Amino acid sequence: MFFAPGTDFSRAEDRALAREDLIYNVTEDMLVAMERADVSKKELARRLGRSRSYVTQLLGGARNMTLGTLSDICFALDITPRITILDAPASDDPVASDEGG
Repeated sequence: MFFAPGTDFSRAEDRALAREDLIYNVTEDMLVAMERADVSKKELARRLGRSRSYVTQLLGGARNMTLGTLSDICFALDITPRITILDAPASDDPVASDEGG
């Protein structure tokens, strides 16, 4: 969805957006890793001992992916997961806001 610049969102809306953004980024990273490793959803499911539909639900964001599941997927793809938690910049701090990327 597109919103006018300066649109204010509630804390609950910001939290929901942050959640969806994280899910999207993690699942996209998994799909890229699978493509690089030439591993299909069917093959990933086999490596995990799960059904293809389970993997499809995980990668589509329809099923909650725990850190344990993320670790299992990374192990199956022979990659190492890294999670970085950043402090949110203060909204009134122009220097911190410019560092975001």
